[in-house]
Amino acid sequence: MNVQDFRRSGGLGCGELLLKEKGGKESIFPVHEELAEALNEYLAEANLGPEEPLFQTSRGRSRKLTGKRLSRFDAFKMIRRRLKDAALEGEIGCHSWRATGITLFLDAGGDLSTAQQLAGHSDISTTRLYQRFPGADPREIHRVRL
Repeated sequence: MNVQDFRRSGGLGCGELLLKEKGGKESIFPVHEELAEALNEYLAEANLGPEEPLFQTSRGRSRKLTGKRLSRFDAFKMIRRRLKDAALEGEIGCHSWRATGITLFLDAGGDLSTAQQLAGHSDISTTRLYQRFPGADPREIHRVRL
């Protein structure tokens, strides 16, 4: 994603992301207000142009962005470092957050059909796999190996 793929809906608050997926498919993904606020703060601090990658690597621990796109491997390593710093254990990765997001959406009253669309699943049975923890404490969901 590039900076221009995050569309703000007026100042702080909700927004949306334009996701470019497999096979050239594009979809609009709604952004929760807390994430939109965090992205707005990040973009204000980072001072990135619209064509630049939204998420970039940094030079060591300097927090200075390189202009290079963050790869999925870099993201995974970053998650692992943050988990270690927070003294959290378990098999946690990007897919865990996806499962948590879908679960929280469903627990908040979202319907399975919309969850399927947001997840980009062609078969609703795939989306049902994420509905594993109805009523669970969201702070505990990530601790379970998915």
